[in-house]
Amino acid sequence: MNQQTNLTITIPISELGQKKNFQDELLNAIDQTLLELGEYNRTAIYQYLKMEFGIWKHDIPSRIGEFTQAMETILGTAAKLIELKIMEKIHRFNEEFVYKPRNTEIFFVDYVRDFKQYIEE
Repeated sequence: MNQQTNLTITIPISELGQKKNFQDELLNAIDQTLLELGEYNRTAIYQYLKMEFGIWKHDIPSRIGEFTQAMETILGTAAKLIELKIMEKIHRFNEEFVYKPRNTEIFFVDYVRDFKQYIEE
C-alpha cells in the first residue's frame, strides 16, 4: 500500500517580494497590540470605537487622528502606551522603516503618516 505524505510550506508574503499594504500592516499592528490586553478587551475597544465614535476597524488607517483621540478618550493616558506598542509592532515587522521625528516629541499620527509614505513609495 502506498502512503502519501502531504507537506505544506508557509512563506510570508513579504518574503516573496510582494509589496506590503499600509492598511494591512497598520491594522495588524493595532490588532496584535490590542490582543495583548486580552480578546475580551480588544473586542470591547473595537465595539466602543464603532458605537461611540463611528470608527469601524477597517476605517482606522484613514481616520488615524480620530482613532488616536478616541483611544485617549477611552483609555486616558494609557493610550500613549498603546500607541508606543503599536509603533513597536510596526517596526518589528518593518525593520527597514526609520522614523525621524520632526522635533523632540514623537507623535503617533506623524509616525503613522511617515510609515504610510514609506510603504507607498
